[in-house]
This record gives sequence, structure tokens and C-alpha cells, in this order.
Amino acid sequence: MLFNRSIFQVGTKCRRCLDYQPKPRGQETLRKKRRNVIPQIELCQSRARIVRSRLLGSPEEIRSGGREGRLEPVDPRFTGGGEDCRASIGLAKHLMSSPARRSFRALWRLLAASAAFVLCLLCWGSELLIVNEPAPDHVDAAIVLQGSIVAEKVRIAGAVGLLQRGLSDRVLLSVPKESYWGQSIPPLAHAFIERNYGSDAAARVDFCETGAEVNSTRQEAQAVSSCIQEHHWHAIAIVTSDYHTRRAGILWRRTLKERNPEVHIWIDSVADPEFQQPWWRHRQSAKVWVMEATKLAWSVLGG
Repeated sequence: MLFNRSIFQVGTKCRRCLDYQPKPRGQETLRKKRRNVIPQIELCQSRARIVRSRLLGSPEEIRSGGREGRLEPVDPRFTGGGEDCRASIGLAKHLMSSPARRSFRALWRLLAASAAFVLCLLCWGSELLIVNEPAPDHVDAAIVLQGSIVAEKVRIAGAVGLLQRGLSDRVLLSVPKESYWGQSIPPLAHAFIERNYGSDAAARVDFCETGAEVNSTRQEAQAVSSCIQEHHWHAIAIVTSDYHTRRAGILWRRTLKERNPEVHIWIDSVADPEFQQPWWRHRQSAKVWVMEATKLAWSVLGG
């Protein structure tokens, strides 16, 4: 009786759809009613075939009274060929695919793509920031960009190394005009270089003072380009931390193309203790990566 009741319920819905006769309210109203009713009729017919095929068995069993004689004969409207049943089941599955299922599948695809993207960043994220350019035979000067205390020390060491190996004639150190306490920076920086690298290296170091308004790589490139023009240099090496090389190369080439197009630059990468590998295992390195990746995206977009 349970199976017959299911058949009766589905059949009742189908009969309502099949027996529906819209009231004459104009041709346009009739068209709208038909467009709304026809999909319901097809859906009801497909549901009836599914119930008949899955619960009652084959058409022969239906005509003979159901499985094991426990079911009563059903309305002939629900009987038909086996091929028609299978085709109706496939159509019904297609019609009854819920939007929630499609949304669930789309969500899974989005999660899988996100996981693959995060995995790629963990494995090759540092390659987005670091660029290694072939070293030139000789440059007029090595330009040291400003940075944190740790970064400034390794950048100065890298520039002095170029000076000592004969790859650079001079070193230009970008420094602010004064410290937090109002002291002039160039004399302090000169004393530091002389104390750590000798008087010969200190004698070949120049300083380019930047104003307090300089707080980005792009602004620093604009300020230091004037000093480069004053020294009439045509080949320079930008010495900076490894994680800063790609963004520095983009901004410096963009600035020099506008101000000093005849100057050729080369980006020299120095290992920075603040950016260790793998970057995502160290708190400071992860912080540097997130900040630098954000700035790199902004620079690529023209910011």
C-alpha cells in the first residue's frame, strides 16, 4: 500500500497538470500559462516513470499486480516500455538537478583551485619577489637603497664588495638628511664605513640625501636619479635585498626611462637575514613576503 500511495500522490500531481485548462484571458496570457505548465507536466511525467520503474519493477510486474503479489494494479497511464522508462529516468535526473548541488560543485572547484594556488605560493612564492640578473663587467657606481637596520648593513656590504672586486668605481649611499634626533646622517655613515671597511673604501663612497617626504622606492628613485645625473653616470648597479629586487627593478627602470633614459641599470641582489627560506616557516619572512607581494602588485598596476 505504501508503494501504491506514492504512485497515487505522484499521479494526482500529474493529473492536475494534465487536466489544467487555462481560462481565456487573451492570447498573451495563454502563452504565459502554457510556458509555465508544460515544464510541470514533463516533470510530473518523469517523476511518475521513476516511481513506477524503481518501486514497482518492470512493466510486466506492474500489469501482473506488482512484486510478489503485494501490490494492486496501477493506473495504465503509468505503464510503458522499458526503454521509455530509462530515458525518462535520465531526463528526470537532469530536470531535478538542484541548484544547491551545482553550487556545491562550484564551491568544491573553487576550494580546489584555491588550495592549488596556495601550494604554488608556498613552493615558489619567493620567486615572485627575487630576480637574478647577470652581473656586468663594470659599472660607474653601485647605488645602495635605504632599508631597515639589518637590510642597510647587508646592502652596504654588497656594494663595498663590488667596489673591492673592481666591478664598480664608486658607491652612492642613499640616506635621509637627518636622524630622528636631528643629527646629520652622512658623517655618521662615513665613520661607519671607514670603521668597518677601511679608509680606502670610505674615500670612494658618496652620499645622496633625501628629504623626509621620501617614504617609498619610487620616490627614492626619483630623488636619487638627480644625484646620478649630477655625477654623469651611465651604468649603475642597484644594490638591494633579494626580496626587493623585482619591485626595485620595475620602479627604477620606469623612473630612469622618464628622467635619465641614457642610464643603464643592473639589479644586484644581496641575501637579507630578514627573508629566510622557506619564507612561510619564519614569522618575519612571512611578514616581509606579504608586504612585499602587496607592494609588487601595486607597482605592476602602475601605483
